[in-house]
Amino acid sequence: SSIDAPDGLVSGRVQQLLDSCIPSRLIQQDVLPLFDVRPESPFDFRSLMMPQRRYFSFRREGQLVAHLCDTNASFTGSDDVFWNLGFTNSSFAGEFSETLVQSLYRCPLIRGISFTRDDNWRTVWKLESEEDQDNHGLLAKLAGSLPPTISSITFDNTLNDYALSALTDILETMGRLSSSQNDDRDRGQRDLVSFGQKQGCFHSMAVKNSPCLGAGSWRKLFDLLGHSSGRSSSLKSHPLETLKVLDLSGNNLGDLTCSLVLKRALDKESGCSLESLDISRNNIGQGSHVAQVLRGYVSRYRQNQSAGIYVTKGSWKAPLAYLNLGSNHLKSAGLALEVIALLKHNALSLRSLDLSNNGLECQGYQFTDVLLGSLVKNTCLRHLNLSENEFSFQCIERVLDGLNRSDSHSGMAFLRFEKNTPPLTESQQRALNDFTHISRPIVLQRYLNDLDRKKSGEIDEIDALDDGPLTPLREGQPTFAKRPPLERTSSGHSESLFSASDATTAASDNGSRRPRKGENMITVLFSAPLVFRDEQNNLRPFAKLDFDMERELLWQCLKEARRDIELFFDNATHHRLLTAKAKRCSCLHYSGHGHHTHLPFENGKGGPHWLEVDVLRTLIEQNEGAPFKFVFVSACHSFLAGETFADAGVPHVVCCQQESEIKDAAALAFTRQFYLALAVGHTVKQSFDQGCKAVRATPNLRNAEGEMKKFILLPKNGNHDEAIFDDAKPLREWPRTAARSRSLQKQKSRRKGALTQDISRSRSIYLGGSRSSELSVRNMMQEDPSPTPPQFFLGREVDMYHVLNAVLMKRLVSVVGAKGLGRSSLVYALCHYVNERRSTIIEIDRIFFVRATQSRGSNRFVAVLQELLKRLMQDGTVAQQRYDDMDRESLIQAICKALNKVKALIVIDRTEFLEGSDEQQDLVVFLSNLFQETKTQHVRVLLTGLKPLGIPSVGGVPEQPYRLGPLNFHNTARLFGNLCPHLHTPADRRRFVDRIVTDSQQGDLFPGANGATGRTKSLFQILGNGIPSQIEKAAFSISLHDVGRLGTDDGTGTFAWN
Repeated sequence: SSIDAPDGLVSGRVQQLLDSCIPSRLIQQDVLPLFDVRPESPFDFRSLMMPQRRYFSFRREGQLVAHLCDTNASFTGSDDVFWNLGFTNSSFAGEFSETLVQSLYRCPLIRGISFTRDDNWRTVWKLESEEDQDNHGLLAKLAGSLPPTISSITFDNTLNDYALSALTDILETMGRLSSSQNDDRDRGQRDLVSFGQKQGCFHSMAVKNSPCLGAGSWRKLFDLLGHSSGRSSSLKSHPLETLKVLDLSGNNLGDLTCSLVLKRALDKESGCSLESLDISRNNIGQGSHVAQVLRGYVSRYRQNQSAGIYVTKGSWKAPLAYLNLGSNHLKSAGLALEVIALLKHNALSLRSLDLSNNGLECQGYQFTDVLLGSLVKNTCLRHLNLSENEFSFQCIERVLDGLNRSDSHSGMAFLRFEKNTPPLTESQQRALNDFTHISRPIVLQRYLNDLDRKKSGEIDEIDALDDGPLTPLREGQPTFAKRPPLERTSSGHSESLFSASDATTAASDNGSRRPRKGENMITVLFSAPLVFRDEQNNLRPFAKLDFDMERELLWQCLKEARRDIELFFDNATHHRLLTAKAKRCSCLHYSGHGHHTHLPFENGKGGPHWLEVDVLRTLIEQNEGAPFKFVFVSACHSFLAGETFADAGVPHVVCCQQESEIKDAAALAFTRQFYLALAVGHTVKQSFDQGCKAVRATPNLRNAEGEMKKFILLPKNGNHDEAIFDDAKPLREWPRTAARSRSLQKQKSRRKGALTQDISRSRSIYLGGSRSSELSVRNMMQEDPSPTPPQFFLGREVDMYHVLNAVLMKRLVSVVGAKGLGRSSLVYALCHYVNERRSTIIEIDRIFFVRATQSRGSNRFVAVLQELLKRLMQDGTVAQQRYDDMDRESLIQAICKALNKVKALIVIDRTEFLEGSDEQQDLVVFLSNLFQETKTQHVRVLLTGLKPLGIPSVGGVPEQPYRLGPLNFHNTARLFGNLCPHLHTPADRRRFVDRIVTDSQQGDLFPGANGATGRTKSLFQILGNGIPSQIEKAAFSISLHDVGRLGTDDGTGTFAWN
């Protein structure tokens, strides 16, 4: 109906869905401009709506969100999609803020985040006032920690005065950092290519439905939008100057407070960049203060336009184009009439105006004449919403008749009178449709004309000619014309696509030297050995480090800087260090475990290579000068290693104090700000200072000053006023091949006509880019070698080490053990570990993972062969062919032929489903043929099952079984603590493990081991006996009360376990 579907665009149900996905109507309009003519808009969005509950962490949810983003991104094939992560009627505590930020860094596709409370909030949660206060404060502080990829944030009925004040303080602090970051010494280059979204700055923001907020809190927020003429301010920066969209609806601001924000938006000297403003439902009433601001703007800047004088130069137009004044009790006399009058001759240069639900009515002919006179003399207004008012039949009839008779070629594409009292008649609805049917092609043609003028340089931006008369369409002139595709930048604006090499050429100066190979290059060496040997020669696991976060962080820094800088990831072995040195790489970044006397590199087989500082110095010293311009040692206790690099001649080294461990939040803040500043051309000293300031300003970081002082710049007395990447040219898009590769992929997609069945599931770092280039940069063999291991996969480092070395030495290895021990999870983790060592594990080039399934019939092994052949075809190892009707012998022959010269690891999971039938013998036959027909040591096979094959030799290859056992006592407690829903934070889990495992020797014991105390045996049984599946069941079954009793004097297992 016309009520549910205004202007026939969306139904009421669709609008309800949109409101739940994107709670701000103004941000909706920015993403989905249903009432505007913006052909470049993709009208594409994804919204991930999280369950309504109390969140203490976002670790598990973050993993799921990352998987959904990766899977969906491979199907969309475009990065021009607005992704929003929404929370409704939820509360937050514990480590939620930290883990959410980490997840958002891993999911750069997500651009928006929203927090909403609706009428059901109080019935869902009954929080104490103190808990609710903490909830408000946590959300406010979160805004300062969000990655720069988040350009939109919404707070819908979720902030109080304290939270809004905290939000303002945090944004101001982050704004100062971004402001100093923008002081690029090379202004010419910065003008050529704008930087991406800065942390703490947003494209769109909504603070709505919060009538409890006081005027003082709002004034502090408005100060961040820009300067206020006639009012002194202590602010040195205005971080929201770049804000384009601001939704303040439903806050009961009143006339005076609304006028304050509107004054900044319409003041040339304020620096405010607002393009869309929603101040609906704010009880403006007569609006004398708002009217005064509007009159002042027209009088000061638009006097010629208000007099009907068309000028091409010397006239300033505010960027504000969308204004929503709906539901403000304006009535017909007063502000509403004045606003409509100012539309005449484009004096108030708006593209969209909303005056709906204001009780407007026609009082005589005055309102009608003013409305009609303004509309026929306006060429820039595209959307006018007069719905839910009380215009008489005669008033609407007069307006529509006047518009249809006018020859002014109005640009009004949307004129709305929905839910008017009385409703429009059928003849009036036809007249309205006739008018918009004529005006919409005019608006579109005007847009295309302006686009041509922008390309030719006549105007700087589209809609720059809104002040001028509209040229009518010539008879026979086409309404639509072919135009080059538009690409949307990270800040949301559109620009014509051109290659990165064009940008580099445009930026180059006459006579500028050409950078030598490796000069603008960052090599990142990751070190993650699995185990080490203690003093008793026992294998001990290394703690797992989050390299994915650091990798994504460095990638995003360079993407934001948009400079011609190469980035490579590699594994930290002494051979790869020498390779980086041979390439004359300008910047070396080491990330791994720290040590007081050594730097633990990898040995290529899962173990450590303890690189002594003297050996490290010998490796990197050279006679002709420093091998690297700069080294970043990202490890705790890294001072000695940093000194070693400095003593070897590296002029600039960043490291950590010798006795210090860096908190994750501090390391994240420092690394991001430091590399962003360094990449855009700042000196090492300036970049280091920027990183320290970012640590100090990090919300939710205890003792931020102390964390900041842990970072050290060496040599201490050195001259660090040198820019590492001062000659790195600006790019339109980073990496250099991204834009060109995306264009080529689009051409290929058009030629294919449709997506193929086997689409890659992982998000490409070069969105639409070259797959081989991406994998080379990431030092990976392939994208998805196997399913992802469980989030809390732990305690299996020693097992992985043994299996890895067995696979590297033998051709047939089987991991066997009882159900629930995690055989498959171990193999998943091993496949990913091998896959990320393309340059160091040279025995394997490809990994092909297949799984036997429990199904009826006698074709289970044939299904395994078909799946393996499918994997080979997806990889390009064998040509595409039909395999559905191939028999077993043909499948085996095709697979063996394809793998004849490939260094591959074949993984067959869950072979127990083939036991007890002829299909197990079929597996043996297949393996025999595979080993006999492929070159020695080229193909390796890894099996998982309940028991070994039990055959002395398979095709002349002996089987190497590895029996997987349960977890030890310490790892059992760790896994239980990570899985238990009653333990919310890392501190809670650490305290739990410390309470359970009071003796390190007991922690090393396995179930049934000699020497286990009665307490250990009892707790082992309660926690699941070291079997991961039983541990998971126990963790989710135990009550909060029983968790608190575990490990105490009266809680060692004396209570019954159900």
